[in-house]
Amino acid sequence: MPERNNPFSWTGLLDISAITGLIAALLYTAGWSYAYHYFAHFQIGLLGITIQREYFFMYGFQVFKAHPFWILLCLGSCAGLYFFARFLWQRVQNRTVDQGVTWFSRLRVLGLFGGPFCLLLLFICCSWLGAATGKAAFEREKAGGFSHYPRIKIWKEGEPDAKAKEWAKGCYQLLLRDKDNLYIFLAAGNTDWMSTDIVPTRLVDTVRVMPFGRDIKGCR
Repeated sequence: MPERNNPFSWTGLLDISAITGLIAALLYTAGWSYAYHYFAHFQIGLLGITIQREYFFMYGFQVFKAHPFWILLCLGSCAGLYFFARFLWQRVQNRTVDQGVTWFSRLRVLGLFGGPFCLLLLFICCSWLGAATGKAAFEREKAGGFSHYPRIKIWKEGEPDAKAKEWAKGCYQLLLRDKDNLYIFLAAGNTDWMSTDIVPTRLVDTVRVMPFGRDIKGCR
C-alpha cells in the first residue's frame, strides 16, 4: 500500500510555492516601478488610473527583457536566501538544549537580522531596475515621435467648447483608457514632461481612433 502522507513531497511543494510567490512579488515590484516612472512623464499617477494588476507583471517582463542578468541575479539571490533561511530553521528545530553558544548560534542571529535586510535590498534593486527601464522606454517613445500611440478624435456631448474643438481635430494621441476616462496627450515640442488631458467617458458622444501612421492635416 502506498504511503498516504509523504512529508518530503509536501516540503518540496511548500518550497516551490514560497519561491514562486517571492519571484512574483519581485517581478510585480519591477513592473509597478516601471509603470510609475513611465506614466509620471505624462503627469499621471498610478493611484488616479485603473490598471489591471496583470499588466504590472507584463511590465515586469519588460524590465526582465531590458536587464536579464540583473533580474536573474535578483531572482536567484531570492531563492538562495529562502533556502538559507529554511536551513537555519531546520537546524533550530533539531538543535539540542545543551549545545550552548556555537558558530551556528551566531550564524542564526546573522540570518535573523540579515535575511530581511537582504530581501529588502532585492526589492529595492528590482524597483530601481523598473524605474530605469520606464525612463528609457519614455525616451525611446519620444525619439520615435510617440508613433506607437494612435491619434484620436473626440466629440463631446452638447455644445463644444474651445478644448473640445481641439480634441475633434485628431491631433491628440491616445495614451490609455479605463472604464471612466480617456487619457490623451499632444506630442508637441521636445519635452521630458508631457501634458495629458483627462476626458471623462460620460461626457463623450463619439470617439474615432485613427489608423497608425496616418497624417492629419494641421497636425505635426
